[in-house]
Amino acid sequence: MQIRILSSFLAFLISYSAAMPVLAGEAQSHVQQGEVSQTLEQSVDQAEVNSPSESLVWNIDESDGRKRVLAGSQFRVRLEQEVSSDDAESGQPVACVLTEDLKFDKRKTIAHSGAQVLGVIAAVSHSRRTIKSYVPGKHWLDAQGRIGFSFSGLVDPHGKVLSIEAMPSEKTSVIQVKKTRAQLVSNKNGEYVVKYAVGKYAAMDLAIGAVGIATGPIGILTSALVSGVAGSANKNFAAGRPVEDDEQFSKKKGFIMGVERGLPGGALISGVTTSGKDLALHKGDILTVELKKDLELN
Repeated sequence: MQIRILSSFLAFLISYSAAMPVLAGEAQSHVQQGEVSQTLEQSVDQAEVNSPSESLVWNIDESDGRKRVLAGSQFRVRLEQEVSSDDAESGQPVACVLTEDLKFDKRKTIAHSGAQVLGVIAAVSHSRRTIKSYVPGKHWLDAQGRIGFSFSGLVDPHGKVLSIEAMPSEKTSVIQVKKTRAQLVSNKNGEYVVKYAVGKYAAMDLAIGAVGIATGPIGILTSALVSGVAGSANKNFAAGRPVEDDEQFSKKKGFIMGVERGLPGGALISGVTTSGKDLALHKGDILTVELKKDLELN
């Protein structure tokens, strides 16, 4: 009976904290452990998918007789190699090509689709122990790896290199050839980061902790057990982040990690024993790039 009550309360808190009305309406007092796992599965996984590609900005000016593509204009490039924060180094060249023709107007083509774009890795952050991300500071609450790019030139139809100053456009997503459960999104520094709802996972930890504290010593053990069952059913809940399909993650491992999260101070225990995931970009991934300086054309 006590397990049923704890399970019901946990499911309700999770549904509420995830702000998903469709799940909140289903959280009732007779929820069983299996239903807790299903609720976790829905609340963690829903909306952890890639968004549609964003429309592009392209602004030109020739009011003073000079042809210019203005800063803020966007175009897309396709990676021609694999890149990972695990082994990438700052300053390393990156092979990229244009995904479509860049035109100034109907008569003038700046560069053709497939033209080489000169770029380098501008910054790299390796994944780290989750516990380090709990300390306020740089990359707070983010233990995942990240990669930044900068672009300095593109090849025109005559084989000449046009000098540009560009970087990934802020808040744009990678169009991935291998879809992941979380989006890869560029920040204001031109770094790609793993974007997922950190607050949902933190809210679940708080919900489990509240159940244990409210019901005393026996409740603490019970909440850890419920958390373990949920972790064995949902690897995302157990890990505290979206887990990819190609990651090795057994039900036994999920149960143990779930129990850890359900214990008092479980978030800290989990932070010591787990690490973030390195960010990987694949050949064929498409990046949205933005000019940071006007491109002047002769």
